[in-house]
Amino acid sequence: MIRLLGYRPVWVTALLLAAYLGFRAWAGWAGAAKLEAAGLRDAARPVNVEVLLAITPEPFHMAIFQDAGRLIAVRGQSVFLLDVPPEALRDLAARYWVRGVRPWAGG
Repeated sequence: MIRLLGYRPVWVTALLLAAYLGFRAWAGWAGAAKLEAAGLRDAARPVNVEVLLAITPEPFHMAIFQDAGRLIAVRGQSVFLLDVPPEALRDLAARYWVRGVRPWAGG
């Protein structure tokens, strides 16, 4: 019995790693689905987007949006960004607090 208890840290670490990898896989899949629904999955150049949030944005979120592109406006739970590169767009879409992304013609 004592010998099995010695492996507890290994099992807990393996469980935490599996949970983290599962979450990352789900986030990647969910982000791709959001971009697919918006017709932005194959964006090859920077795009203008409206990001729909599941929460009211806080200063922490604003910093993330400013890193992704040019933050133009925040209206309720919608954030409007210009010139978002494809990689930053995929990163934004994969966040669990982003409900959706849609193209935006503003600017």
